[in-house]
Amino acid sequence: NKIWAEELGKLVDAVGAFSDTEAMQIMKAEFTDLQPRMKVTKKTWVEPFKRRKAAAVSKLEKLVASDPILSLFEFDNDNKAVASASIGQVYKAKIRRGPQLEAAIGKENAAKWGGKTVAIKVQRPDVAASASLDMYLLRRTAMWLSTMRGGNLPAIADQFGMQLFGELDYVREANNCERFRELYGGWKNVMVPDVCTPLTRKKVLVMQWVDGVKGPWPGDDGIKMVRIGLRCSVDQLMTTGLFHADPHRGNLLKTSDGKLAFIDFGMMADIDEEDRYGLFGLVIGLQNKDLPLVTENLLKLGFLEDTAQLDQLIPRLRAALLNS
Repeated sequence: NKIWAEELGKLVDAVGAFSDTEAMQIMKAEFTDLQPRMKVTKKTWVEPFKRRKAAAVSKLEKLVASDPILSLFEFDNDNKAVASASIGQVYKAKIRRGPQLEAAIGKENAAKWGGKTVAIKVQRPDVAASASLDMYLLRRTAMWLSTMRGGNLPAIADQFGMQLFGELDYVREANNCERFRELYGGWKNVMVPDVCTPLTRKKVLVMQWVDGVKGPWPGDDGIKMVRIGLRCSVDQLMTTGLFHADPHRGNLLKTSDGKLAFIDFGMMADIDEEDRYGLFGLVIGLQNKDLPLVTENLLKLGFLEDTAQLDQLIPRLRAALLNS
């Protein structure tokens, strides 16, 4: 329903940012493992660090400039977030070149990432507690509805919960992005950003910044983007098995060179070979109006628990196929 989609979009857009100071403190806490390395090599980078610290004016600038890790980043937008969502908020920054970066992540990684513009996603401080409460309420509601209307709704709630808590681990998201980039980054019409794994932690994700325009895209450009997205999604389902399960307009951009960019990889799924063949059979059965093939693959894919449910399903499927 178009109206529901528009209203949900407004709800997502209305999610406000949390304190930038709190976000910087979260980053500091996540990067504590780098502190010993920074102390050992302090003599090589301390002078430019002192100059930046002395030049800081605002409270937020001083917080960033006085920390050896935070000052690795030259933040845009006066050190403030450029975007926010339900789980975290995003900062745009350039990674500073020099001995300080080399001390933090090593010379090889510093050579790759120094001077690059990146997106830094920082997780909301209370999101895990909020998600736990939400899932408790959702599962209790699912149990109540199951007793009233039947069906295994708690199992659906559990699957949703597994996916939700998986999104709270940014290291997992970084791994998803790397896998997706390996499979689709070489497509001529698809852009997948690189991940800065040396500076990614459970609550902080650092990845290549992507400039682009969110959909919907008007005219022929829009049709082209949809075609690219459909082709890529079908390949994920039918060929590679690594499926991007959240391709809404906030996670897709049209780049200046006409590519479709994927920028969020928190919600991904692996589809094994057996299930992919089941999907093939289901699609072929629907295309050819082959009722036995459709029902066979619905059972294989687990959409039906047992053959007893076929008595209710087959008449409806038969009617649907006759009218299609």
